[in-house]
Amino acid sequence: MSPRQWLEFTQFAATLGDGFDPNITDIEYGSNNWDKNSSWKKYLLYYMFYSGKYLVYPTFPDNKSITTHHVEPSEHFPVKPSEDRLRVELRPALLELSDLSTMIAKCKNLDWREMPVFDMSHRMIADKARDLSSFA
Repeated sequence: MSPRQWLEFTQFAATLGDGFDPNITDIEYGSNNWDKNSSWKKYLLYYMFYSGKYLVYPTFPDNKSITTHHVEPSEHFPVKPSEDRLRVELRPALLELSDLSTMIAKCKNLDWREMPVFDMSHRMIADKARDLSSFA
């Protein structure tokens, strides 16, 4: 998210009242099951869905990631999990910087119009973005 997009989102979020529940009512979506106080992402997803915004997120080989979390004790993790559980279950394997650099170089020649498009429930809605009139 660019700084401008983040500012737009935070300005939108600031207009919501305390009783606002950001369920996405037009589709069945997993975040509708989250407690509205448990994650700012629920508000971001609501904003993106009803604003017609989208997120481009790559799938890396072997489900590796470029980010991770530290699983500090919180609502979702009342007690810090054991190191074994962290390593095996909760922390994704990270891409090496050299692998990421290689992948970025390969991506420079990709045409987003040729990429598949998935909805917020991760159902493929188009084989290629160019097939959707909203992306044309």
